[in-house]
Amino acid sequence: GTRSISASNNPLYIIDGSVASDTEFAMINSDDIESIEILKDAASQAIYGARASDGVILVTTKRGKAGESTVSYNGYVGFQTLHKNFDYYTADEYLSLRREAVANDMGIIDATTVPIATALADEVMAQVYKSGEYVDWENLMFKKAALYHSHEVSVKGGSDKLKAMASVGYFNQDGIMKVNSGYDRISSRVNLDYQVKKWLKLGANTSFGFSKREIENGAFYPFSAFTDLRRERRLYSLHQQQQGHEPCIQRSSRLS
Repeated sequence: GTRSISASNNPLYIIDGSVASDTEFAMINSDDIESIEILKDAASQAIYGARASDGVILVTTKRGKAGESTVSYNGYVGFQTLHKNFDYYTADEYLSLRREAVANDMGIIDATTVPIATALADEVMAQVYKSGEYVDWENLMFKKAALYHSHEVSVKGGSDKLKAMASVGYFNQDGIMKVNSGYDRISSRVNLDYQVKKWLKLGANTSFGFSKREIENGAFYPFSAFTDLRRERRLYSLHQQQQGHEPCIQRSSRLS
């Protein structure tokens, strides 16, 4: 449940000793993470004060090590499909239900005697039913398969005094919907450690991330399988529903 009226209910993220947001956490390349620790007991959370009321997640990223420099690559490619959506009423099933409803309202015992035009109460739907050319909205909306791929390259190395780790990553996910659907993310990180004296060590952590998400705005929702698409929409004609779609592009960037 909600714990606060005005404050966030998200846990407190600590990345390499610094307070961070959930957006910064989402921007980290998975291959850059050395360890993740979740503080569960109140004693360990106490050092962070009230901000730790919803929990603390400690993230430690990889750092350079003295010795020979190493270059590593991690990547994968896959695809996503819509396994199963809602079952649709066929045109005949919908007509039968409409006839039953109209017959009940009009006090008619035999629902099959209700005319098609009266049952559907829509001229376009009646014409489409008569033509038999029904619209499969799911086929028009969704792709058979959508590709996604990720690529991460990192360089680590250093000497006894200076150690460094640098990485860059790219992730792209093509949306399952045919129109304005997808996600892109670019992120990079540089971690430096410098041993000035035996008793003095300096470190720097720098990261940058940019993401872009494309989604449809509310103008597309009438076509969604989660609305009444599974009912009479199949009897609508295609040209009747053609209207402009305004893509909603969400961009976010983070430099820390």
